[in-house]
Amino acid sequence: MAEEIKYNFKEKLVIYSIASIIGMVVVTLCILLAAAVCLASNISDSFSTLIAGICLGVGALICGYISAKKIRSSGLLNGLFSGLIMMIIVATISLFVSNNLFTVVGISHILICLISASVGGIIGVNFSKKKSIL
Repeated sequence: MAEEIKYNFKEKLVIYSIASIIGMVVVTLCILLAAAVCLASNISDSFSTLIAGICLGVGALICGYISAKKIRSSGLLNGLFSGLIMMIIVATISLFVSNNLFTVVGISHILICLISASVGGIIGVNFSKKKSIL
């Protein structure tokens, strides 16, 4: 079994921040891909909120996975903390786009971000590259 590495608070904060930035890049790429698909297939604008929520969930899942995979312990908490940082980034950007963050859609996106990052953290800790029979 691999030896557990102990990180201090500053090192964990750097890992959370890097994972959050990678998650935001994934969200951006996912939204660009979804926009291209919507443009090519002539999908209605009414699906944009749903598509944005799905893209945010995928990015947050990757964010939680990366942070927990690097730290190798407490997947739920590490995913939640990295998702919290990602949520703060999303909320800050959302405040520049619209004046009101606390709508039903905004709160649902916050919950999607936190839950997806937590699930990604759990997957990141429990997923191993080596499959052993014994």
